[in-house]
Amino acid sequence: MVELKRICETCLTLKRRVDHLKTVRREATENRLELVQDKQEALLGQLERMMHAAMQKANPVISEYESKWFEELKRMRAEVGGLGQFNAGSLAVRTRTVSQLSISR
Repeated sequence: MVELKRICETCLTLKRRVDHLKTVRREATENRLELVQDKQEALLGQLERMMHAAMQKANPVISEYESKWFEELKRMRAEVGGLGQFNAGSLAVRTRTVSQLSISR
């Protein structure tokens, strides 16, 4: 009987502890988790702003003339090298064809 009484008291203590963890501690943990999530969102926003500022310093927006020049370079590259490996319209393929024709004559 003494052992049964001791086991019941231990079970009652464990039940109280579990109830405490389910209510008070759970609410405290959820509140703490919300604070951590809010802080993380704030830090991510700050990081995003810092990354944007760093990118602006490292690679500022190019001007309209620079954009046109880069487009012209892409066009010239496609014209000289061709868009694909076997592009018959590229200058490189035409040059090889002309040189082969002149060698065969």
